[in-house]
Amino acid sequence: MSNTTNEDLQGTLAPTSDSLTYHPTLREANITRQREWDTGNQMTLSYSGNELAGEVGEAIEAAAYHSFKPTAVTKANLADELGDVVICCDLLAMRYDIPLPLPPHPLAVPFDREILFAVLVDLAIAAGAVSNIVKKLEREAIGMKGSRSTPGHLADALDTVLVEANDIAARSGLVLADCVASKFNATSEKVGLKTRLLSVESRDGD
Repeated sequence: MSNTTNEDLQGTLAPTSDSLTYHPTLREANITRQREWDTGNQMTLSYSGNELAGEVGEAIEAAAYHSFKPTAVTKANLADELGDVVICCDLLAMRYDIPLPLPPHPLAVPFDREILFAVLVDLAIAAGAVSNIVKKLEREAIGMKGSRSTPGHLADALDTVLVEANDIAARSGLVLADCVASKFNATSEKVGLKTRLLSVESRDGD
């Protein structure tokens, strides 16, 4: 796996309409939007790691709040935050050409607040693991002494974040893939970018 810069990333543009570009996968959409948004290629690995940590914190807060005071508004907010978590995971993964499809959506998961809060703790632990790996990768990049990590470790940690996010979504009556597409497109519209996401790929499941 190679540490890939935005300039090296290659995406495939789908047909355009009204000057918007539509993409069939999150990876292609992220690649294109990063070129459009981060025109100076200034986003660092540390920035991406901090961004994910912040989004995980907001998702945990939104999930806890929704579990006690469920409304259409709190559910929509949780959907947005979970969508951001997945988008940020993919932004980190694409630096090392790590494939990161979503876990399959569970067929039926009953709501149980105690189990949900256990999953929220697991999400926080997984996000902490990602931050620790990013720290070690950055340490090696600047030549500091200390323990090392690998893109393979990062891939495993990011996958765990997705598994926990998928569980939280299902327990909250949400489909994670829908959350991602909706939030990606809402963000592009909000900040005036042309990139749009058509769908989010999932790995095969039973």
